[in-house]
Amino acid sequence: MRNFGNAILAVVALFIGCTSNEKCVREADYGLIPDYKYVKNVPLTTARIVREIANTENYNAGEIEIIDSIGIVRNISDGSVYVFSVININSGKDLGSYCTNGRGPKDMTFGAVPLSDAHYVDGELVSEIYDMNRNKIYAWNISRSIESGYTEFDSVAELPKFSNDHFQLSILDSKHYLCYRDCNTYSYDRSTWTIEAPKIQLRSRDDLSLVKEYDIFVDTLKIAQWGAALDNAELSYGISSPVVAPSRNKAVFRIRGPKSQINILDLKSGEIEAIRFKSDDGEPKSYGYMYIECGEKYIYALFQTAPKVKMGDTSEEMSEFVKQNKAQVHVFDYKGNLVGRYELDGLYNTISVCDSRLYAHTHYSGRLTEYDLGLK
Repeated sequence: MRNFGNAILAVVALFIGCTSNEKCVREADYGLIPDYKYVKNVPLTTARIVREIANTENYNAGEIEIIDSIGIVRNISDGSVYVFSVININSGKDLGSYCTNGRGPKDMTFGAVPLSDAHYVDGELVSEIYDMNRNKIYAWNISRSIESGYTEFDSVAELPKFSNDHFQLSILDSKHYLCYRDCNTYSYDRSTWTIEAPKIQLRSRDDLSLVKEYDIFVDTLKIAQWGAALDNAELSYGISSPVVAPSRNKAVFRIRGPKSQINILDLKSGEIEAIRFKSDDGEPKSYGYMYIECGEKYIYALFQTAPKVKMGDTSEEMSEFVKQNKAQVHVFDYKGNLVGRYELDGLYNTISVCDSRLYAHTHYSGRLTEYDLGLK
């Protein structure tokens, strides 16, 4: 399943017991309850490039989902008129832009993300889109939209309000949503310097009533110096919304940062397998796991071991950083074993998997590259 919600991060540095002249890092990893283990390393191999696909720099592309020959681009710029664009990845042909960013009854915002993979219904490609800012679900008919050149919805439905917080939703099965609320870095209690921890919940698709809340995080996180937290992004953590596996019985989420790890949640038992990768020279220096894609047999995790880039770096320094660093893809089975480690030919932001081929995309240059990892 795709994880467009990966682009919506909860990033915050946690400090305790600090004076005005020192900075102390809380080592509780967002209060994540289960113990982690280091995976057994495997050799790094070079991923084989199959082809370079049409450049997407004209689309403000954040993420791309590949379904057969169709690439569904999620635009990330507020300056865009449309939330999604579609391309033919074989010919590079532009198949149109759809789902207007606006205030109309059928318009969306850039908070809109797919609830699940795009799929075929009666021969037509469709995608259910959830906009947490509008609290609506849009059944977008992609096939009819391409044919007509206009946005075509099978339905638009408003969800019942179930929380004052913003939750990301994904379809688990015909009866349930998997819901994720990130660590709200703006709503904190200044008197106690605490913020609420992220939540992962199971809710009914009928009325969004709570079915189960997974016991993964502690209730609150404490910080001593909010300003210091914001000034030290290199020590920050980012937790992604969970990606539901095709089997529908597991979900995977990542923690990004100095203590980067992959977390495999068993949705039935609530147990979690938390795994970390230790590179040849120790812990990842920066970034770590950036993006997750769940396939039938494997978990694909985009991994970046690049040196730190401070938030104030110039565009020239950022450009040089992009040229000099190469991303990796770590492939795990659903038991948490590392089965492959592949070096890509450059720096990428997101990945997609279709028919055993891996597609890597970077919004730095708009490159979209197809790789064969040799996995079956």
